[in-house]
Amino acid sequence: MNAATTRLGDFLEDQVPPWWLPEDRALLDDLPRTGVGMLDTKEMRAMLGGRVRP
Repeated sequence: MNAATTRLGDFLEDQVPPWWLPEDRALLDDLPRTGVGMLDTKEMRAMLGGRVRP
């Protein structure tokens, strides 16, 4: 994790219950979209190297 995700996690820990927080975080410049504008989860999993669970 980089400094930005660490700061975000630190902020959220004080705001929400711990079970709402994800185990892993990643900041992306842009979310991959399909031709109709939906989130392309297959492409996102490939970008993150398998870090995202189905």
